[in-house]
Amino acid sequence: MKILTQFVGKSEMRVLCVSGSRADQGGIEATHQALIKKGVDSELRNVGNIAFSRNYDLAVVLGDRFEVLHTVFDIFINKMPIAHLSGGDITEGSQDDSMRHAITKLSHLHFPTNEESAKRIIQMGEEPWRVKVVGYPGVDNPEFELKEEFQKLGSYILLVWHPNTMATEEQALIEATIIANALEVARGHRKVVVIGPNQDAGGAVIAKFLKQWAEFTGNMYIDTLPRPQYLGLLKFADCLIGNSSSGFYEAPSFGTPVLDIGDRQKGRIFSQRVFNVGLNSRDIDNTLFGILAECKRWKSSSGNPYQTGNASEKIAETIAKIKDPKKLLEKRFFTVKH
Repeated sequence: MKILTQFVGKSEMRVLCVSGSRADQGGIEATHQALIKKGVDSELRNVGNIAFSRNYDLAVVLGDRFEVLHTVFDIFINKMPIAHLSGGDITEGSQDDSMRHAITKLSHLHFPTNEESAKRIIQMGEEPWRVKVVGYPGVDNPEFELKEEFQKLGSYILLVWHPNTMATEEQALIEATIIANALEVARGHRKVVVIGPNQDAGGAVIAKFLKQWAEFTGNMYIDTLPRPQYLGLLKFADCLIGNSSSGFYEAPSFGTPVLDIGDRQKGRIFSQRVFNVGLNSRDIDNTLFGILAECKRWKSSSGNPYQTGNASEKIAETIAKIKDPKKLLEKRFFTVKH
């Protein structure tokens, strides 16, 4: 799809790249660096540290988190055009789905990861010239490191379990208990490395339970990690278990098999090594046994549906060509003809 043909020209813009949490860090950082390489004045800020007095010409945001949505409202009210990365995706099992679509409608440029997501954005009334499929910038060239303490683990499973945003805290605790009990049966002699959940409601309850479980069972709990260290753990894990989007975006680039549990990520494009099961011990046990039996054969990349190799470059190239960013604010509803 062609984009911005009426705005192409030489540009001297100041671009604000906004990071809301660890969930968007890789994609936003890659885009920020690509903009700098294109000669664009790009500044990377966290959601709570934005000075609108600096008169930015365009803001870049990624994904679906509530932290980002709050900031997007402020950016929108300040009449700053917004470029949204990874819009149009579907994750039916969480509130993120609605927040992602809300960010889309408040944005003025769209860089989805795949063609199906692009179609959804247009279906929401966004003009096709505003939409360009690029892939996911966070996996253009993922950098990783494996700390010495992790190298000593040998074979291990990586667990990342975020709260069900549709559930109560009591339900969140029950769900975490089911997964922990299933791991006790199926993991064999492998250690489990638990990465703490995000800050959604119920996250504190899950974090407390999983930390206590890890300490009691001799496994490892880590609240959070710098992105390269997390990717190092992901790359060398026998399996990623849970409901993290990294099972869809990053894990396929490393060939790491994924046991995706529940409906949080329902609707995303699956790679060949992502297996989804319901939240019950028997299905988790049986599927995990099968994955671990084959994990060594699978430990090579089989292709990542979100990886184009140059997503951040495509985004930066498009933004760098914008002559008059303010004209992007003039939106019209596009009606899809059937």
